[in-house]
Amino acid sequence: MTTMLNSLINYDVGFAACLLNVRLLAAVDQPLYRQLFTSKAVMQWIGEPLTDSQVTCSFAAALKQNLAASTKLMPASRLFLVIANPAANTSFGLMAVTFNATAYANRFNAEIGIMLLPFMQRKGLAVTAFISLCQRLLQLPQVIHIICRITDGNLAAIKLVSGLGFVYCKQDNYYKLHNNNKITDTGCSA
Repeated sequence: MTTMLNSLINYDVGFAACLLNVRLLAAVDQPLYRQLFTSKAVMQWIGEPLTDSQVTCSFAAALKQNLAASTKLMPASRLFLVIANPAANTSFGLMAVTFNATAYANRFNAEIGIMLLPFMQRKGLAVTAFISLCQRLLQLPQVIHIICRITDGNLAAIKLVSGLGFVYCKQDNYYKLHNNNKITDTGCSA
């Protein structure tokens, strides 16, 4: 289990001419976290931007959650992952995975979300990182479904998940992908 979880946490994603790296959120990522969660442009589909004091508390909680979730998956455990370009020595996005309990013992739904700094949006990077994360989650036998809650009007996110085979669940207002589905798209540009 720990080996599988480690492969989920630290990995490289090929993207055209560059290589993306996805790793656990660390203390050095507080400026990125602050930029994302206080940006009105980034938060437009998520909620109200956080205040400075809210960001400080939220970041501390995220680090604490990562510490717990990186060692053992449990209901409501959450991982925060940083999307970075190691060649350029830059970090420009976050992904979060929350493992929600199901009716089956030791089986989870993985709810995921992604945020990128505005100047890194519309470059295909979110697609690549998202697809790679989904592929890794589908390899975990504990994951039954991958779930995405998308705000009405966020057409880019709806298009992304629908194109990958996620199905809209109107009753619960989210998109889900069953673990027996496979994503073969790599998200990489030719």
